Formats: sequence, structure tokens, C-alpha cells
Amino acid sequence: MEVGQGKFGKFGDNGILKASPTGKSADCPEENTLLPINEEEDEDKIINNLTGKAKCVYDKLSATNNMQELLVDFFGNDAEFDLTFQLVSNLECGDSNNPNGCTSANYDYNSKNVVISIDEDLANSHSMLIIGKTIVHEAVHANLFLAVKKLNGGIVPKDVKFESLYEQYREKKGWQHEMMAENYISLMAEIIEDFHSELNDDTFKNYYDEWNWNDFYTKLAWTGLKNTTKGNQYYEQNGDQISIYYEAAKVNSTKTIDCN
Repeated sequence: MEVGQGKFGKFGDNGILKASPTGKSADCPEENTLLPINEEEDEDKIINNLTGKAKCVYDKLSATNNMQELLVDFFGNDAEFDLTFQLVSNLECGDSNNPNGCTSANYDYNSKNVVISIDEDLANSHSMLIIGKTIVHEAVHANLFLAVKKLNGGIVPKDVKFESLYEQYREKKGWQHEMMAENYISLMAEIIEDFHSELNDDTFKNYYDEWNWNDFYTKLAWTGLKNTTKGNQYYEQNGDQISIYYEAAKVNSTKTIDCN
């Protein structure tokens, strides 16, 4: 099933997004995580330099099928780029103001690498849920980079900012703004919900028991599209509620590391 018929998962051959099954695993498994991390030096790989709370979040996310599908093109003998996760103090990212995360690509074909940087202050002060949302958004950004490159016939895109890659992919697929947004939001919301269920965050959920939780996860996902055409339109109508959800999740959702 392709993306236009449902949510998207892995970017497959020729930049085609493919749907993936849902699934969850135990907290931060060491043996069951399917993504190889620094196992074979001669293979393309995912390099996880995250520590502390950010590493715990990544471990939980990487145990889900959807996250595995997002990142699968970055490992194995046929992978062209490595993927590195790192924490950066006082993160800067182009013209972004106080970014939580940043994805960049190294075009040196002797050291091909896509780097996802997470702001150290975010990791230290924000909730596990907001860190997870940030990592997932940056993982989608990294995957869009590979997808657009494939649709370009192997040519590396010149502009790798998220909004640019998002629009390049949409245009090359011939999708309307609504279809592209629907697929992105569907994937993001589902991963966030699956991840949240593993956080032992009952105090937060019980405190806001009147919330529509599907709406909560959906609106958190929309924070990643704020600077796109459809995102701007959505924020005009829903910005206040998005801010309420985001601030509550940032401040009141659990910050406890639970990866023993």
C-alpha cells in the first residue's frame, strides 16, 4: 500500500513512501532493537551519540516498527549515507530561532553522513514526550532528504531545510498540500502516541483526563509543519490549542528517565 492510500512509513525504491505496520516493544530493549548501532565498521550505519534522557527516548522510539521503517534506509550494505544522532549545546540551525533539533547532510562523498542534532537544553529540561516528538520530526526530515535525492535521480538536493524538502517531495509526487500534510501528520501522531504509551505517564494523562487524546497527538504532530503552506493555514485556526497542548506536554509530562 502506498502513501496516498494510508499513512507513510519507509521511503522505498525510487523515493516511494510505503506504509508500515504498527507495533511496540518493551522499554529500551538492548537485544530486540532491530536498528544496528555501530555494529559493523564497514557497513553504513546509525551512529547514536546521544546520552542520558535523549538516549533513553531514542531507545524507546527505535523499538517501534514505524521508527524502524523511517530509518531503515540508513543501514545495511546498500545504504549510501550514515545517520548520526548527537547532542549539541546552544544548538544553531540556519535561520531558526532557538531550534530544538536540526538535520544536516554532509555532501563529502568520502564521508557521507546525515546528522541529527538535538539541543542539549531541550534534552535536559523538557519532557520525554517533547524530546521524542523532536527526534521523530528530525527522523522524518532525514528520510525526506533521501527520498528527494532518489526522486532527483540520485542528485543531492541543494536546499535541505525541512520545509524545502517537504515541498520538493510533494511537488515531485504530484500531491496536493492536503495529501502531504495528512500523510505526515498521520505518521507523526501514531509514533508519538505509541511512544507516549511506554512512558509511565499516567499522572499527566489523569490530570488532563478531559482531553481528546487523538486531538492531542495530532496537534503535537502539526508543530513540525508550522512553516509549511498547509501548516500556516492550520495554525491560523488551531494555534491556541496547539500551544496549550505543547506547553502542557513540555512542562507537565514526565521527565523521568525510565530505561533501566
